[in-house]
Amino acid sequence: MDSVSDKWRSLRGARVYVDANAWIYARQSDAKWDELRAFLALAQSGSWKLVTSEMSLAETLVWPIKSRDRQAQSAFQRQISSAPHLIVLPVTRAILLEAATLRATRSLEMPDAIHAATAKLARCSHFLTGDELLARAVHLPVLRLSESGAMELS
Repeated sequence: MDSVSDKWRSLRGARVYVDANAWIYARQSDAKWDELRAFLALAQSGSWKLVTSEMSLAETLVWPIKSRDRQAQSAFQRQISSAPHLIVLPVTRAILLEAATLRATRSLEMPDAIHAATAKLARCSHFLTGDELLARAVHLPVLRLSESGAMELS
């Protein structure tokens, strides 16, 4: 974990928005997501604050509900819950209005527009995602998750 904390030292005190796909990857057992899991865990020590939308919870629960995986459902519900290191924001009218603008001007699907709007209105400094289209649409420094599991700041 020290190498992860050294790599991301510049983010100390940042507010990092976490897209739904990052939560899904973090729950997978594949070792390629170890850096992501370590990054999320470092937030618990106060290195940075994580922010996400309740939309993330809805998106992460689709597969576990379809597959009737109650353990995964519970795990996502625990993981995406407000805590000292994580702010989970409701989808408010202000977020929906901003999301409509982003959808109209940046050709985003509504869930992605809600994520981008939430990050903007929550005054996040960075955006963590594995979604290339969304990464190009947000006007924040992006922590990109590649298919190999690598995290890079762009």
